[in-house]
Amino acid sequence: MFAASEEMSRSAFNALMLWRPGYRALADIEANFDRIFHLEEEEVTDIDEVFHFIEQNSISYVFIQNPYQNETRLGIYRALRAAGFPVIVSDRGALDDSWFFDPGGFNAESPSYRKENWDYPLPAHEQEKVVSYIQHALESTDALEAQGQRLSEAQVRKRLGIGSAERVIFVPLQRPEDTVIQYMSGSLGGMPGFVTFVNELARLLPSDWRIVAKKHPLEKIHPGLAGVVWAPDDMHFKDLLDLCSAVLLINSGVGVHAMMHGKRVFYCGEVFYGHEAVNTAVQSPQAVIANLNSENLSVDEETTQRFIGFLLNRFYSFGEFTTELVDLGEQGRITATQNVRFRQLRGVPSKSNSRTLIVTHIKFWILETGSQARILQLVQYLHEHLSLRVLFLGVVDEADKQVLRSLGLERIVDDFSEITLPKAAEKAYEPEPDYPEWLKKYHKVGNIRRFHAYLGSREFDTLIFEYIRLDYLLTGLDRDKYRLILDTHDLMCLRTQSYHQYGARPSIEVPSMEEEIRILDKYDKVVLIQEEELKFACEHLDSRKLILAPHGVELKATPVFTSERTDILFVAGKANQEHILWFLEEVWPYFAGDDRFKLNICGGVCDVLPPIPFKNVSIVGKVGSMDEVYYGADIAINPVRFGSGLKIKNVEALSYGVPLITSPIGAQGMEDGAGCAFLVASDVEEWRKHLLALGISPELRIALANNGLSYVEKSFNLNKCYGELVELLRSGKSE
Repeated sequence: MFAASEEMSRSAFNALMLWRPGYRALADIEANFDRIFHLEEEEVTDIDEVFHFIEQNSISYVFIQNPYQNETRLGIYRALRAAGFPVIVSDRGALDDSWFFDPGGFNAESPSYRKENWDYPLPAHEQEKVVSYIQHALESTDALEAQGQRLSEAQVRKRLGIGSAERVIFVPLQRPEDTVIQYMSGSLGGMPGFVTFVNELARLLPSDWRIVAKKHPLEKIHPGLAGVVWAPDDMHFKDLLDLCSAVLLINSGVGVHAMMHGKRVFYCGEVFYGHEAVNTAVQSPQAVIANLNSENLSVDEETTQRFIGFLLNRFYSFGEFTTELVDLGEQGRITATQNVRFRQLRGVPSKSNSRTLIVTHIKFWILETGSQARILQLVQYLHEHLSLRVLFLGVVDEADKQVLRSLGLERIVDDFSEITLPKAAEKAYEPEPDYPEWLKKYHKVGNIRRFHAYLGSREFDTLIFEYIRLDYLLTGLDRDKYRLILDTHDLMCLRTQSYHQYGARPSIEVPSMEEEIRILDKYDKVVLIQEEELKFACEHLDSRKLILAPHGVELKATPVFTSERTDILFVAGKANQEHILWFLEEVWPYFAGDDRFKLNICGGVCDVLPPIPFKNVSIVGKVGSMDEVYYGADIAINPVRFGSGLKIKNVEALSYGVPLITSPIGAQGMEDGAGCAFLVASDVEEWRKHLLALGISPELRIALANNGLSYVEKSFNLNKCYGELVELLRSGKSE
């Protein structure tokens, strides 16, 4: 009856799939567990068999695809939930190429869709992404089932014989045998009740209203509706959404698309997308008639964006589907999904569940520096793919918590104020005799004690330390218990060399490469941020220790430049004071009297700048978000003169569609994009030439910005930058 039955260890992290056999190739899910078992449900004769198998094989979760698909599956599902066993319900989602894994249940029965989980203001960058997604959805031909070519509204009206002054209620029919019809159609009692409902509505409708119905693409028979206009089978449902003034349905996923089209949905059954600001529950045709006025037909755009943002960015998984159309004769057809390869996987537990810890002294949620942006993006990505915790070596105050809450990270960030030290005698935790002097200045015994107390109350497989300066936390640590990873950000010996060439001193001054390599060699894995540093490290360390993980980004905007004035942006932290002062002294005097150009300086660097004599330079200071900074910029500059690693602000500027000019040092780690994705200025004359060329030519700015977007999408996409690290973390602590 079962695909496997041998007894497994209690420490195993196993899953049981109550799933069609064709889905057994879902390798993206199977990688998260020690072992996957499959249940042939038609052979189950007693629910106790299932519970016995779960007990014998140390099953942690049961996955059930559409628990209402048949009576056997439904019986198992209800018994497991009644017993409180973790069940993850799964099926195709309402958005194109989407799939959901939901521990709360199936569609309308699940608490996952409650308003408190999504009905709050979106961060600006997320709202931009949602607006772009909705616009694409409105224009595309994509659909769960096959549809015809898109038509204009005039073409649709002509084909349907509907006058320009007539208003339309669109009725997208569902399949009578669909589980959501059989179990979640409310008082209608299924499709026959809905047919009666629509026929009565057609009789009561005012003369300037028409009902346009479209049968489900996989059904062969039109139900007995009277007084409606039947849309041709090949007419795209999105064209009918464009045409209509309102939508009437039982609980179809078309309701989600109707929200994006700005059309109010009247629903008769139980829906997972119910919200009074965008749709209305109706129990009678008279209730529909009573709401056919402009005020009651309005749809709140912001609520729609919040709900779509929840599905798109936090709830749904997305992938490439392999499907097959199966003809069932008189029962119609079905689109059978044979397999899914996920590009975005959410809601699936991992065997490294709650076992990865990032340790940092940096308030990464306050975006003033490249290091903060780097850590935030890494935390967000790992949090999406793993169960993660972050320990901040400081205090997270109420203002910090508010920012973390808006980022969806408040629950995973701990701070030192929450750690209680044991009353037992405290160890000294002194540095080792040969510990490098350049690291001793960071050695804090109090932090070590709190760190050990924190680890004593939790279990982790992997500890990730942000920056080499936190190496002192390894003092007294049982290193065999954990996999230790150092996220370097920069190789400090190379950074020191670069600073010394310009007579500058870095915050961490490493006297020799050998000393840094000796520290790096203590770690199981070392993360490098750019290719040249990886090559350098390979010459001195076992290459199997090394992981290349640049700064991954998402595309934030499509470049549009319309203003007459050219706004130039420099955004940086305090450590970049010398770089912008050089630019102001050497380059900017050429533009100081030209009102067509304005330089905006943002970030912590503003706190350490002297008075600036130029009228067309604005010292903005700290800003609320990177969106606020980049969306108003025509050109971004980074005149960095020394340093190492990857310049995060350069990657971010390109991801926002802002044309970039940087120095040869700034181009490190991005050399393959120089001259195409961004411009490199090696001296004062080149800085002036590039700024002038971009400033007077919006066309050149748009071309460079588009090249930059393509470049970061190819070279700095999230999966490419962090995929290898995620796979490592999922594998658990190696023996």
